[in-house]
Amino acid sequence: MQKDSVAEHGSPGHIITTDVLIIGGGISGVIAAIRARETRVDVLVVEKATVGWAGQVPAAGGWIRLLTPEDDIDEYVDFHVRMGDYLGDQDFIYAAARRWYQSIKQLADWGAPIMKNAAGGTEIFRNPYFDNRYGFVRFEPGKIMPYLRGRARASGVRIVDKVEVVELLSQNGRVVGAVGFNIIDGSLKIIRARATILASSSCDFRVQRLFCSSCGEGIASAYNAGAELRNAEFGNSYGPGIKDYDSFSRGIRSMYYFNALGENVSEKYRPPEVEKFTPVVLGMAREVAAGMGPIYLDLSKVPANLRSQVRPPDTMVYPHSFWHMYDKAGVDPLTTKLEVVPTLFGKHSPIRVDVECRTTVPGLWAVGDSSHLGSGFAGTVPGSDIPGWAIAYAVISAMMAAPSAARAVSYAGAPAELDTAELARLKETIFAPLQRSSGLVPDQAFWKIQELVYPVKYNLVRSKERLEEALYRIEKVQGELTSLWAKDSHELMKCHEARAMALCAEMIFRAALQRTESRGSHFREDYPARDDVNWLRWVTLKKREGKMEVSSERMPIDKYKFKPESMRTGEQRGAA
Repeated sequence: MQKDSVAEHGSPGHIITTDVLIIGGGISGVIAAIRARETRVDVLVVEKATVGWAGQVPAAGGWIRLLTPEDDIDEYVDFHVRMGDYLGDQDFIYAAARRWYQSIKQLADWGAPIMKNAAGGTEIFRNPYFDNRYGFVRFEPGKIMPYLRGRARASGVRIVDKVEVVELLSQNGRVVGAVGFNIIDGSLKIIRARATILASSSCDFRVQRLFCSSCGEGIASAYNAGAELRNAEFGNSYGPGIKDYDSFSRGIRSMYYFNALGENVSEKYRPPEVEKFTPVVLGMAREVAAGMGPIYLDLSKVPANLRSQVRPPDTMVYPHSFWHMYDKAGVDPLTTKLEVVPTLFGKHSPIRVDVECRTTVPGLWAVGDSSHLGSGFAGTVPGSDIPGWAIAYAVISAMMAAPSAARAVSYAGAPAELDTAELARLKETIFAPLQRSSGLVPDQAFWKIQELVYPVKYNLVRSKERLEEALYRIEKVQGELTSLWAKDSHELMKCHEARAMALCAEMIFRAALQRTESRGSHFREDYPARDDVNWLRWVTLKKREGKMEVSSERMPIDKYKFKPESMRTGEQRGAA
C-alpha cells in the first residue's frame, strides 16, 4: 500500500500518493472504491463531509429501480428513451441496461442491507404508483452507507474525511490527482494519483436541506480541467415542495394535488406512464398564473382502501422523511391541507462520460450524480424526477468505472512529480479568502446565486430575455466572488462552494439559452414546442481560453434503434 509523505523540496502542503483517487464518499464513491480495491490496486476516498454519511442516500426514499433478467432489454431501453424525450445516448443506455441487474446483485452479494424475501433472496417490488412493468428493490437508508463504509475499510480502502477538493491536478492534458484542504485544521492536501474518479454529486444549489452538501465542486473542477459537459440545460429539476416545511411530496401522494377550485392538478398534468415531476410542477405554475392557486396537497381525498398505503410502516419513517418531519411538528398530513409550491432540487450533473464512465480528459472518470445527465443515461430527466433512477445510476456507473480506472493504473506509470511553482500558486489561490480582513461572506454569495437559480421565471419557465438577464446577473455575482472573505477553514470551504455554484448556474443558463425548443425539464415560453427536426442535438460546454464555449452536436439518431414517432414514419428527418 502507498504511504503518505510530508512534502519535500519546499512544496507547500501534505502529499498523499495512491493508485486510484475517488473524490466523494456517497454511494457511488464507496461502491467504486470497494470494486476497484477488489483488483488489488491502492484506493483512497476523499470526502468533504464523512464517508458513509455523505451524499443523498442516507436521506433518500430507499428505492432502487431494477431491470431483472426476465425483463426485455429492448423494451426497457425503448421505455427509457421515451421518458428521456429521445435525447438519451442509446449506446450508454444499452451498456447500463446490460449491467443493471448484475450491479444491484453485486451490492446484495456484498451483504448490503437490501430487503429480502421469505426465501432469503432479494425482494423485488412492483409499485403501481410509479411504473408497474419494472421492479424496484428497497434498502434501509440509515444502514446501507455505514455498512458499505465498513466493507470498504475492511477491504483496505483508505478513507480521508473532512477534505474539500478544490482543483484537479493536470500534466500534459492528463489528470494526475487533486488538491484541497482539511476543513477542520486548514492544512493543504495534495493527492497524486494514477486514476481519479469524481463521485462528488451534482450541484443542488443548497436550496433543499436534503441536498445541502451538493454544490458542484466536482463539476467545476472537471470543467476547469478541460472536461466536456453535456445536457446542462436539464439540470433544473423542480419538485412539489411543501410551503413552510423543509419537505417535498412524491409517490402516491403526488396524485393528490388540488387547485383552489378543488380540481385535481395531478390528474390534469401528470403523464400517464410514469411519475414525472416536471410536467406537474409546470402545470402548478400555469394554474397559479391563471388565478387558480394556491395548490394544495390534500390527502383527505385518498380513497379509504388506499389509506394504508399512503403512510409507510413506522420502521421506514426515517429522519428527513416526509412523515418524520410532520410527526415532529405535530401535523397530520392525512387530515391537514398543505400548500405545495415549485421547489428547486437542482440535480445539475453534466459531466460527459462514455460507456466506461471515462470523461473526455485522460485519467478522469465521473460517476453518480456528477455525470447522470452528462452520460446521456437519462436524456432530459434530472436525477430526482423519476423514482429509483438516480440511485440505480449511481450503483451502475460506479460498477462501470471502477474496473476501467483500475486497469488504467497499469499503464499510467508512476504518479507524476508535481511542479513546485504550480503548487505554490494553487496554495495562494485556495487560501486567498483567509488573507482578507473583509469582503463578501459566503452565505451572502449563496443568497445572490439562489436568487437567480430558484425563481420559476429564470429556471423553470424560461425565455431568451430572462435567460440573458440571469446570465448578466450571474456574471456580476462571479465578479463579486473575487472578494470572498473567510474567517476560518469552514468558511473557506463555503467560499469554494459558492464559486462552484456560480459556475454551475452559468452552465445551466448558457445551455438553456442555446436550446431553442422545449423538451423535458427545459421549457421555453418563446419556443414552447418540442422540435425534433432541429433539436435532436446535445448542447455541449467546454472551457476554451478561459471562457465557456457553447455548441451543439447532432445526435447519431440515424444509427439508434429507437426514434421519435415522426422519424419512424418518415415525416421528419433530423437536421444535417
